[in-house]
Amino acid sequence: MLHAGDCLVGRLEDDGRIAWLTQPHTLANPLLPAAIESVAKDPARHRLTRSFRSKRFIAPDLNSIQLDDRPLLVATDGFWAELDACQQVDFIGGRVGMVEQERDDCGALSILRGQSGSGIDLIEAEATPNLYARAHKPNLRR
Repeated sequence: MLHAGDCLVGRLEDDGRIAWLTQPHTLANPLLPAAIESVAKDPARHRLTRSFRSKRFIAPDLNSIQLDDRPLLVATDGFWAELDACQQVDFIGGRVGMVEQERDDCGALSILRGQSGSGIDLIEAEATPNLYARAHKPNLRR
């Protein structure tokens, strides 16, 4: 997995909590990993130290994750920083609609790899016009 910016990848655990597998690239944690809860409260989290862009390219982090039957989540900073753990679980379960207060983009992509195939579900509070998910089926003919 390549990672740069303030979206995070986490694993939805059996007990419903999210174990974050990556760290955001922000001024709230520029040199050392920090607890996501403390990064979320720091206003410096809005300043990125790394992102995908063609000008002033900085290589993204490369991480390996062992896949299993548990869902992986790719979440925006509005999700991991502005929703508490209970709201995150409700959001993933589709029980949180539009939030009244103004906040960052709030979305999560749930990726599940099962034995019979794979599936991707987009979980969102409202339609996001700049996020596209496409299923890719490899060409098995050679």
